[in-house]
Amino acid sequence: MTVKTKDVQKADEARPVTRMPTYMPEVDIYEKPDALLVIADVPGVVEKDVDIQLEGDVLTITATQSELSLDGYKPILGSYQRGVFKRTFTLNSEVDREKISATIRQGVLHLELPKSPAAQPRRIEVRAG
Repeated sequence: MTVKTKDVQKADEARPVTRMPTYMPEVDIYEKPDALLVIADVPGVVEKDVDIQLEGDVLTITATQSELSLDGYKPILGSYQRGVFKRTFTLNSEVDREKISATIRQGVLHLELPKSPAAQPRRIEVRAG
């Protein structure tokens, strides 16, 4: 492929310093008796760029895409715009806020929301009497 000079933007022109767009990540939510699992697609995001905040009943996920850098290459054309993924959830009293955990791997965030013991199903023993 031949790139004509008039089509080539300098690196600083390709990625102007502007406010990054905010995207709502796609999520899947799964449930089991003792926890909920939220899986969010956040492509281009690494661990250090994920911020998860819990304020009252509101859980906010913010994930910022890192600048792509490839060893030995310099950008000559940039049409992909980095952005920030942001999503909020309102938690009910069933979630054990002290045990929430998160992991990220290859742009997929897994957020585990354990249920409090009182919210988990339990078997009630029946005695003769």
